[in-house]
Amino acid sequence: MESILSFHPNWNVNANIPSPSPILARIFEKLNSSDLNIKNLAEIITADAEVSARMLRLANAAYSSPTSKISNVLDAIIQFGLTTTIHVITATEVASIFCKVPGKLGMMKNHWKHHILVASLAESIANLHNLPDPGRWFLGGLVHDIGRLMMLKVDSDRYSLAIEMHEMEGIDLREAEKVYFDYSHDIAGGLLLDYWRFPSDIADAAYEHHTEFKAYEDYGSGIGVADTIANAIQTNQSLPHYSDLPVSEIVIAANDRYELMKKVASIN
Repeated sequence: MESILSFHPNWNVNANIPSPSPILARIFEKLNSSDLNIKNLAEIITADAEVSARMLRLANAAYSSPTSKISNVLDAIIQFGLTTTIHVITATEVASIFCKVPGKLGMMKNHWKHHILVASLAESIANLHNLPDPGRWFLGGLVHDIGRLMMLKVDSDRYSLAIEMHEMEGIDLREAEKVYFDYSHDIAGGLLLDYWRFPSDIADAAYEHHTEFKAYEDYGSGIGVADTIANAIQTNQSLPHYSDLPVSEIVIAANDRYELMKKVASIN
């Protein structure tokens, strides 16, 4: 993590650089070793009383009936499915780390909505193009801009100045970030995800989502297209046109997932 700290000598690693959630660290350790299944995911979640209670609450809200309640984590995972459970845990844990900055809660929530929207769109694009493991595309979208959340958490006033420069002077956001931090959010996010030991391809979503478009199946490109569509939606602009991508269909297909994940992460 020295590479991030060296950018800003006033950062205190213990106070400012967020540590990974212990439960996320265990989940992604299993993912990295291709050793994650429903049974051991249930064991990981059950070991954390707060996360277990949250999973049961969400599963019962979504799937239970008046005569049949979900009472254990394994059944909750079976109802959600392995992939969606990982998405739920990642969304709630990352939100809990970043969406508590004093005085900046509204800004954090808006950024987090963007993450969830990009994730939902990226998964829809992956499904449309029959790309392998659409869940990875969702996770990539979910954390693609995590560098912005980290910069807000580390120094929210300084980052607000970067955003103001971007909006008022029309300077590219990454260039404005470099003025105030000496680096941009894509680099910061990729380094943070490496530090958290996320799978390398998911970290690449942070590193590469602003790179030049190559193909939808290229991870950085696919996440970047989802990011562009999300930006248009959230700024009330016309949807971008891609000759081989039915953008309106992608947006419609992503809506249910987007609404579910907003609810899961308690972002309204």
